[in-house]
Amino acid sequence: MGVAYWTTVGQYSTADARAQLGHLVASVAEAGIASQRREQIDAWKRTLPILESMARQLLQLLPEANEWAVLLEYEIPRRARRPDVVLLARDVVFVLEFKVGGDEYRGPDRWQVRSYALDLRDFHQASRGRAIIPMLVPTSISHASIDLSI
Repeated sequence: MGVAYWTTVGQYSTADARAQLGHLVASVAEAGIASQRREQIDAWKRTLPILESMARQLLQLLPEANEWAVLLEYEIPRRARRPDVVLLARDVVFVLEFKVGGDEYRGPDRWQVRSYALDLRDFHQASRGRAIIPMLVPTSISHASIDLSI
């Protein structure tokens, strides 16, 4: 069981996106994957700044979020699946899945993030008894059409 990168919301909100990318690439390379698919690196380049912006906004609304844990590419135990982001907020677990270039909430994408939440509930002891909230983030969607009914 591993995580490609771990930090807090407070640290992430002031971090450099290139440094975050470096941590992710190095971590995955250490896991035995010699070369990264260009597509994955491009996806990280697009999503890390969005996540950074989200972290800053979250801190403005909830200063106590400064200490919440941010896990990037967390490997779900016994499942070998990795949601993009797991945010540990006291007794709530947020599971974020980014769809780079996505401009709608597609059924298969909804199911993917829901199944990550179910996997955490079923295969991750520390998540049991916590509220687990799946969140789909299509990167090209307009704010007017955000759907919170995942």
